[in-house]
Parts: sequence; C-alpha cells; structure tokens
Amino acid sequence: MKNFNYQDYNIYNNPFNNYDITIAKIILLIFVALIIYYIVYSLILGIVFKKAGHSRWAAFIPIYNSIVLFQITDYPLWLIIINLIPSNISESTIFFNISLFIVRLIVSFLVNKELAHRFGKSTFIGFIITFFPIIGLAILAFGNSTYLTENEISLKNINSKTSNQTLNTEVVDSNHCPGCGNIINSSLKTCNICGYKIKE
Repeated sequence: MKNFNYQDYNIYNNPFNNYDITIAKIILLIFVALIIYYIVYSLILGIVFKKAGHSRWAAFIPIYNSIVLFQITDYPLWLIIINLIPSNISESTIFFNISLFIVRLIVSFLVNKELAHRFGKSTFIGFIITFFPIIGLAILAFGNSTYLTENEISLKNINSKTSNQTLNTEVVDSNHCPGCGNIINSSLKTCNICGYKIKE
C-alpha cells in the first residue's frame, strides 16, 4: 500500500480552497467597484461644487464634502453628526439601526431637495439625487442650470409674484377675456361669453 505523501497533494484541488479563492475575488471586485463609484461620484459632485462657488477637490474628501454640501444648502452643520453615529450589529440594536437609517434618509432627502431647488430644479430631482446620486448630480452638473443663493431664490419668487400680479391687472384692465378674447366689462369676474374665470 502506497503511503500518503503531502507533497503529492495539490492544494488547488481542494474544493474548500477554491471556494475561499472565489469569495476573495468577489470581495476584491466589490472593493474595486466601490472605489470606481466613489471616484465618479466625487468628480460629478466636484462640478456641482464649482457651480456653487466651491473647490472641486472638496468633493473627494469624506465628511468635508458633506460639510460643503450643507453650506451650499444652508442646512445646520450639526446634522452631519447623524451620519457619524456608528451602527451596532446585534439583535438588541435592530430598532436603533432602523431608526438611524430612516433619520439619515430623511436628512439626506431634505438636503438634496434643497440642493435641487438651488439649481432651479424640482423636488423630484432631489428624490433622484437621494436614491440615484450619480444620475441626479449629473443633471445639476451637466445641465444649463445655475446655482442660486437663498436670497436670490427669494428675490426671484418676489419678482415672479409681482409679474403675475401685473399681468392679471393688465388682463382685467384690457377689457378682453383671456379665454375667448371678446370685449367684456372689466368689473366681471367671469366672462359672460365663454365662462372663463378672470383673476383680479
């Protein structure tokens, strides 16, 4: 009977060893994918920062990029502490982890919604930025939108209201119905021809 020789045993023929190698490859691929994702995310975020008057390199620094984002949207910086609270993996902290995740998600959505508004975009774009960051930020970065401060947004809203009031006044004073164009009495609130409701 031939004695077993450890030198004749090939470790690569061990199925458990092949399994470990496969797991290691998957972990390496995930790690590389996360690095690529973070680089792409930071590059696009850097363009958004530049539009808002900040340095591009700030987007590549963890935590600091959140600080700049909060400054752009005028949200209090202490909210960043929520992202720094560690999550504990244990059965006794499941409720805590779920609550922390929900709070972080709400804060992230509020900040991203304000970021979208600062670039003249809708709340829906803020939703896209929250759940699909690269796509949402790319809309702000590569679109023709410009960054507006809170004062500029307020002034824009005031000018818009003033313009609408002036337009409504002109419509009433012109004695013409905006619905059908017929001449009507300026004191009427509803056109007696087409029934169009006239704003005063």
